[in-house]
Amino acid sequence: MTDAAKLAYRPEDRFAPIPPWEMGLQTVTAELFVKVPDAKGSLEGLCFDREGNLYCTEVNCGRILKINIETKEVKTIWRADPERGLKIAAVKIHKDGRLFVAICSQGGRGLMKFSNVGGIMVMNPDGTDAHFIIEGYNIDALCFDKGGGFYFGEYIGTFQDPKGGVYHVDPTFKKITPVLTGLASPNGVCLSKDGKTLWVAEMATGFIIRYLIEDELGYVPYHTVGGQGPDSISIDNDDNLYVAMYRQGRYLIFNKEGHPIGQILLPNREIGHNLNSTHAMCRPGACEVYLTGYDYNGDEGAAIYVAGSFAPGNENAYQFA
Repeated sequence: MTDAAKLAYRPEDRFAPIPPWEMGLQTVTAELFVKVPDAKGSLEGLCFDREGNLYCTEVNCGRILKINIETKEVKTIWRADPERGLKIAAVKIHKDGRLFVAICSQGGRGLMKFSNVGGIMVMNPDGTDAHFIIEGYNIDALCFDKGGGFYFGEYIGTFQDPKGGVYHVDPTFKKITPVLTGLASPNGVCLSKDGKTLWVAEMATGFIIRYLIEDELGYVPYHTVGGQGPDSISIDNDDNLYVAMYRQGRYLIFNKEGHPIGQILLPNREIGHNLNSTHAMCRPGACEVYLTGYDYNGDEGAAIYVAGSFAPGNENAYQFA
């Protein structure tokens, strides 16, 4: 047998190893905040209301959940009819208090198949009076602008067939204008605090896109690797960008220019647990970031985790318009 040095696996090598150039980033490991009982899949769509309650979605089961931050009580406020095949991807809160909900197709993964069952649904905070205001788009994320309109990403398109895009909806919710087209499954969308920069996470390419709205110029300041690409995104009050790294059990943080400055790991990711990391949201008024995780490799279930953030949640948030 040769005496040459032998390669040996590190624990995380079989699952989601951190790239060498990101190992030196400031890194913390999140702590469990609350397990979501009876969850059968990934959580997403974190959003705080003005009273400090935390909303989230259970995507594949079509549930919208409301969590009391103080008591950790989890309530289901709305559940889709399973026969309608709706995936609930994101929730944002309009200035009038209504929930705006991003709906994806259940007929196949959004990046692989387009179905006309998706759109934007609106409902009261208690889940009543749910109805579509936009249909015919496979929508995974949205964010409000200062004028009361909003942007959404149509989660379709592959690397081979980039037919997805990001669209703007005017404050009347009647006019829909393409902003970015030819994208491969745009997943997360969010705005900078001043509303002049649109961030987009393009899942099927791994691109983090920084689009200057007034100049109509787009850049790719960072290209993520591994897994299946970046998922949902959000900003804190210092304009730092929090990016969920799907199927990696971790979150990358970038400054407002798109430079990576930190990362947050979910517990036990190095042994293959809690790898479905889909969304981070900083709590307004507190340096706390809440993160979703789901353990598709084991028995740790679906949960929300918490870690310290660089800054409090965005005081404007553009989740309120």
